[in-house]
Amino acid sequence: MLTCLDVANYFLSLKDYNDLTNLKIQKMVYYAYGLNLALHEDRLFNEKIEAWDYGPVVPELYQAFKKYKDRPVPIPENFSLSNVGNKAKLLDDVYMKYGVYSASNLCDLTHITSTPWDIVYHDESTNYLINDQLISVYFLELLEVLKSNKDINQFKAAEMLSSDEALSETMYVLSHPQDAQKLADALERSAKGETIQFDWRNAG
Repeated sequence: MLTCLDVANYFLSLKDYNDLTNLKIQKMVYYAYGLNLALHEDRLFNEKIEAWDYGPVVPELYQAFKKYKDRPVPIPENFSLSNVGNKAKLLDDVYMKYGVYSASNLCDLTHITSTPWDIVYHDESTNYLINDQLISVYFLELLEVLKSNKDINQFKAAEMLSSDEALSETMYVLSHPQDAQKLADALERSAKGETIQFDWRNAG
């Protein structure tokens, strides 16, 4: 299995973009992880992904690149593109699809309502785990959107309909009834500790 640093170094080694900052790399690594999970039902790397202020973050990757702050991360020395093995095609596709976006654009994409970050993130005091069930629900739907060439901003795999903070209760509408248990499991593991209701009768 790869590490998050293997994936990041692969993107850096392709050299087509000179704006690969820590922030932008984080988002591209997140998309690679999510799409791999949806396509192949396995983890691209073992490191966990958390919801931070500026979107999904792999803490180990942040620590590795934080010294560069908002400057582009230099191309790694002695890294071979062959290190990623049979994941090269997937990573190339992610690089071509998302490398054209700025770090700010990618942050906006990860902050869209009903994304895993949006569902898990609560406030800036804690970094919340984004687990695989929630990522899988989102990216399986994203794949369908990408295949149909629809606007990525217009789909919702899981939409938060209402939230009553006094009751710690939230209602979600799902695109597919079978996703209810996956989302319930994901939210349970995210440490939000809320009561969950689902409505898929009017899902679109």
